[in-house]
Amino acid sequence: MTFLEIEHKSRALREKIRNAKPELDIKGTTYYVSADGDDNNDGLSPETAWKSIDAVDNNSDKLNVGDAVLFRCGDIFRPLKLRRRGLLMKPGVTYSSFGEGAKPDLRAYNVDGTTLDWKYEGNNIYSITLDHQFDIGNIIFDGDKEWGYKLVKGQDENLTPQLDLEYYHDIVGYKLYLCSEKGNPKERWNTIDIGSLYNMFSASDECRPTGAVVDGIAFRYTGGFGIGFGTVDYPVSGGIYNYGFTDFTVRNCEFEWIGGSLQGDVTKSTIRFGNGFEIWGGCDNLKVYNCYFNQCYDAALTQQFNGCMSNDIPVTVTNCVFSGNLFENNTYDYEYFLTEFDENRKHKADTGFGFYDVVFENNICRKNGYGFGNQRPDRYTPSCLKSWAGHQNKSKNFVIRNNIFDRADYLLIQIAAAAGEKYLPTLDGNVYCQYEKKGWIHAINGKPASTFDRDTMKCPTANYAEENAITVKPTR
Repeated sequence: MTFLEIEHKSRALREKIRNAKPELDIKGTTYYVSADGDDNNDGLSPETAWKSIDAVDNNSDKLNVGDAVLFRCGDIFRPLKLRRRGLLMKPGVTYSSFGEGAKPDLRAYNVDGTTLDWKYEGNNIYSITLDHQFDIGNIIFDGDKEWGYKLVKGQDENLTPQLDLEYYHDIVGYKLYLCSEKGNPKERWNTIDIGSLYNMFSASDECRPTGAVVDGIAFRYTGGFGIGFGTVDYPVSGGIYNYGFTDFTVRNCEFEWIGGSLQGDVTKSTIRFGNGFEIWGGCDNLKVYNCYFNQCYDAALTQQFNGCMSNDIPVTVTNCVFSGNLFENNTYDYEYFLTEFDENRKHKADTGFGFYDVVFENNICRKNGYGFGNQRPDRYTPSCLKSWAGHQNKSKNFVIRNNIFDRADYLLIQIAAAAGEKYLPTLDGNVYCQYEKKGWIHAINGKPASTFDRDTMKCPTANYAEENAITVKPTR
C-alpha cells in the first residue's frame, strides 16, 4: 500500500458514509420532524411533522419500543432553549432520517452567530451578551473554513483576545469576546456556529436506551458530546453502583466539530473536554459502524470509567464492534480505560473490570492532533488509539485488525494494561503510516514502556510488536 492509496481510500470512504442511506426496520409508530413543521402537530406524518428537537424530547413519553423518530434530510435542527442535556433517548427507539439530500444536521446553539448583535469594543474585539452560562467550547466560521482559539482562565495569562480568531468566554459576566481583524463578525462570515456545552443525545439513570438505534444523523458544532452516556450511578449514599446498558447501535452518522468546553465547574475549571460518542461505565453489545468522526477536540469514541464501586459488580465492556469508520483530525480516535479504586483512591490490583470480546477493525484513523484540538495544552498526547498508564485495562479477545493508522502528531498507538502484558489487545494486519521523527507504537504493561519504529515494530521477537504490520512512508 502507498500513501496515495491511503488518500484515495479515505476520500472514497468519506463519500460512502456521507451518501449512506439509513437501514430502517420500523415495527412501531413513526414520528417525523422537519424544519417547516410545527411543535403543536402530532408528528405522525411528514405533513404534520414536529419542528424541533425540543418537541421530540417533550413528547418522549409517547415513544415505545419499536417506534422511530425521523428527521428530514437537508434540514438544520437547533435547540429552542440552551441547556446541558439534549435529547433524552428512549429504549428500543430508532432515531434516523427521511427524505433526500444531506443527513439532518443537529447543532448545539439556538441561532446562527451572524444573526447576533456584535458590539465593537475596540482593538479588533467584538462582543455579544449571552443569556446563559453554558461554556463556549468552539466557534466555527463558514462551516469549516476557520475556527476560534479559546482563551482559558488559569491557563492563559492574558484573557483579552489579541490575535485574529482568539476568543474568551466570560461565563460569570455572560459575555463572549472575539478578536476579528477583518471587521464585524456578522459581516465577515456567512455562518458562525457557536459550540456551547451541550450533549446532543444523552441518557439518564432512569432511562437507559437499551436496544436504541441512531442511523443517518449528523451531529455538529457542540462544545460537549455528540452522544454521551453515563452508565454508572452515584446514589445519595455516596457509593457507586453499575447498571450499564445493552444493545445499542450507531451507524451511517457524522460527528464533526465536537467538544472544547470546560469540564466540571465551568467557573473554575481549566480542563477542556468533549467527545463524539462517550460511554462512562459499562456496556454490552455496542456496534458503531460506517460513521465519520472529524474534528473532535478530545476523543471521537471513548469507553471509560475509574472510581470506587460500592458493590461487587464490575464495570465491563463486552461484545463491542467498531468497524468501517473514518476518523480524521481528532485528538484520539478510540480512547479506552477502566480502573477500580479502593476507598483510599488506590488502584486495586485485581478486579473484574475489563474489555471482553471487543473488535476494532477495517477503520481508517488519520491526522490525529492536527485538527482544532491542537490548541490543547497537552500537545504530547495525540494518538489514533489511546489508553493511559496506570489503568488496569484487563482484556480478553480484544482485537485490533486490518485498520489504517495514518499520521499522528505524537504516537500512532499508545495503549496500557497495568494488570499485565497478557491483557494487552492483539494487533493484526494493520497499516501504519507515520513521519520518521514521530512515534509509532508505545505499549505500557506495568513495566518500562516499549517503543517501536518502522524498523523494529515488525520484529516477532520484540515485546508487543506486530509481525503482520504494513508500514508506509507519507509523502507530505
